[in-house]
Amino acid sequence: MTVNGISNSQSVPQTSTGPTYSAPTGMSSQSLFAQLTQTAQTGSPVEQGRALAQLDQMYGSRQASNAAVASPGAKAPETCTVEVRYTPIFDAPVVRGIANHAFIVTRDGDSTSYFRGGPLSRENGLNSGSSNSGSSGSGQTRSSQGNPENGIYGTIVTEHGAYRPRTVDWTTNPSGQQTVAVRAGNCDALDMEFARHADDIEAARINYGPLAANSNSTVREILERAGFGNVRPVANAPSWDIQLPEAR
Repeated sequence: MTVNGISNSQSVPQTSTGPTYSAPTGMSSQSLFAQLTQTAQTGSPVEQGRALAQLDQMYGSRQASNAAVASPGAKAPETCTVEVRYTPIFDAPVVRGIANHAFIVTRDGDSTSYFRGGPLSRENGLNSGSSNSGSSGSGQTRSSQGNPENGIYGTIVTEHGAYRPRTVDWTTNPSGQQTVAVRAGNCDALDMEFARHADDIEAARINYGPLAANSNSTVREILERAGFGNVRPVANAPSWDIQLPEAR
């Protein structure tokens, strides 16, 4: 899926298992594969070595990458892209971007999924995301409806499911977007891991606060628990670094 109006990007190495490589924002895996294949065939010895090393990560082995380079018309392997996207908390032009709400998006050849956190009552929360938010109506979506239990915001609730129009954080004009990692294979296992961490955060019943534990803290915590440490936001994301406690 292509999102317009994005200028920020950041690639972060993955510390969990599985081959990982980074691609320039906006470049498809097939385009990157074609570029690396050409470099591996015609570049200088140093350039060839670097291209082959990156192809090794894409395929998982030198044997597989060598076979792909030698095969005319070879296609790039399926990949899973992990992104963090941001929507402005305030939409007025004068203050747009002064503070942002972060959420995770994963993409592979078959699906696009999202993972987010927020207050128990969106009506009282300040991180509801884009102005055209709404229930996706399908997928593995978490409910955030109900009366706040702790203060006016209640506890952090999390949601995840198919990312599509009418999803709560759906936007075609994010205030920032960064690629955390691209890894070989589909996103199925990673989606399950992200969902488990999101559910664990909700189960911990953590009080939500706009400048305390919030959606941005939730995104960082999900990524960190899944092995994507040291991710720095490319947009102003209040409370990003606040650590969330685990459920007792």
